[in-house]
Amino acid sequence: MRLTAKIKLQPTPEQHAALLKTLETATAACNDISQQAWESKAFPLCGCIDKRNRPSQSTFSCVSCGFSAPADTVAAWNIRARAVVNLTGVGLPALAGSR
Repeated sequence: MRLTAKIKLQPTPEQHAALLKTLETATAACNDISQQAWESKAFPLCGCIDKRNRPSQSTFSCVSCGFSAPADTVAAWNIRARAVVNLTGVGLPALAGSR
C-alpha cells in the first residue's frame, strides 16, 4: 500500500527572505559560470565570440581575425577586462594600466 500526503508549505517571512536570497545567489553563480564559459570562446580585441575559437583546450585561435595565443592567456585578458568593468561600476578606480 502506498500513502501520499499533500502538504502546502507556508514559510515565515524570514524563511521566505532567506529562500529568496539563496535563490538569487544561486542564480548569480549560474550566470557567472555561464559567462565564464563564453569568455573562453571570446576574443576581447576584435569581439568575436565563437566556439570554433577554441580548437583545443590549450589553444585559442580567433576565427575572425586569425590571432592565436594560449587559451589561458586569452581567458586572463577576458577576466581582467570584466574585473575592470565591475570595479569601476561600483566606484572603485580602474586597475593600473587599464584602458
